[in-house]
Amino acid sequence: MVETKDISIGQDKWIKWVELDPNEPDLFNIDDLLEPLEQLWKNLETQCVAVCCGIDAFALWPEDIQNASKYLDKEELRGHLTGLKSQLARLNKNIVVSTRLNNLFDKKGFLQLIDHILRCL
Repeated sequence: MVETKDISIGQDKWIKWVELDPNEPDLFNIDDLLEPLEQLWKNLETQCVAVCCGIDAFALWPEDIQNASKYLDKEELRGHLTGLKSQLARLNKNIVVSTRLNNLFDKKGFLQLIDHILRCL
């Protein structure tokens, strides 16, 4: 059974949501790493606004990602996403935080989201 907090990435496709402690001292802020992808995030932010709904504000189904990236340089996006993935994979922390996306993420789940976006470009 899918929990309502799981991240919807397609018809009957989800990234498992892991509940995290916001007081955890061992967080890594990814906002600087997300900056080169800002236009993509803006284009995906169609369900609400991140300040209100966090990751649920973003439309993350394949067709949404394709539409959001339609007028962007896909090779540049792939490069930034691959670099972000590489930096996070090397990180010795399990929780990443983003003010821009208004969420704490389990690093494994966020890496799954990056892989999903890469597949959809």
